[in-house]
Amino acid sequence: MFYSNTASNCPCRNNGTCLIDESGGHCTCPVGYTGARCETELTTISATCSYTNPCKNGGTCSIVNADYTCACRVGTTGRNCESGIWQPIRHS
Repeated sequence: MFYSNTASNCPCRNNGTCLIDESGGHCTCPVGYTGARCETELTTISATCSYTNPCKNGGTCSIVNADYTCACRVGTTGRNCESGIWQPIRHS
């Protein structure tokens, strides 16, 4: 059972984040970890793209020079495409 994201109550390992939902909750794992409780370390950078895909908002993960990179969709930016780009609204 998930109660909160405190060290004593959160079952997520390796700095995973506890998220409470109607089913009781689940863990969101940091880059490099996977599993129901973030218990499995991904030992290759290619596994990072394959299993955890750190790219947000529809970004595409690729391996470049022993690291991952995200190709962001229009309107997003950041290492993991996590930030929106503000664009002014034009009135005709």
